[in-house]
Amino acid sequence: PRPLVGCWLLRAASAQRASWRVTGESSVTTVDWCFSRPGLPTGSLPTRHAVARPPRIRPLMPPRLRGKWALGITPRNFTWILKDKLAICERPGGVGDSHRRVRRQEEIIWLRENGFGCVLSIIAAPHNLHNYDELQLPYRHRPFNSEHTDQYLKALYAEIRDLLRHGTKVLVHGDEVGDRILGIMGGYIRWAGLVEEPTKAIQVTERLAGRPLDPFAREIILRAHELR
Repeated sequence: PRPLVGCWLLRAASAQRASWRVTGESSVTTVDWCFSRPGLPTGSLPTRHAVARPPRIRPLMPPRLRGKWALGITPRNFTWILKDKLAICERPGGVGDSHRRVRRQEEIIWLRENGFGCVLSIIAAPHNLHNYDELQLPYRHRPFNSEHTDQYLKALYAEIRDLLRHGTKVLVHGDEVGDRILGIMGGYIRWAGLVEEPTKAIQVTERLAGRPLDPFAREIILRAHELR
């Protein structure tokens, strides 16, 4: 057993040479201090101190959160559209040749552990969907429809609004955080009445993106009020 000895015991012997030995197998460990002074035999003046062992502290984290990757990693290009309510990012795990299975898992875990209640995937292929099931993160597949954009956006915006009204934290992702998903989110900002003036809505979206928007994204924002 390894006793926990307070610093005050060490200070008491600071001017003398001391040796110690441990006896006992119970929860209380007995430490024999043997002081040596010039002219006295070694081991004289023994003093016994009972030192209680500290209780073992068990982790409070539930089993599924233990381990090196317990809390996952933040998805790439993660951006809040509405703070703590609605966010976007690129496809968990990466795009194309840069996609990594381990990274995908860690990013989905991060989304789950940070309270996201639903993931909306707007990519065409059903990639990653089975991983959401495996990691117990609710999702909905809503592939972007370029042929019927107005109908698609009306349904998507209504779905996002209903999720937010029920207190669900929502993440929307495409293959990448490009002008398509930025335009869709900028359109939602105006459609939901958060920013009515179209020029200001474009400026807000460009500030979130950190760059100017292309004509496609601007058009969605300019026409968003027509989709109500």
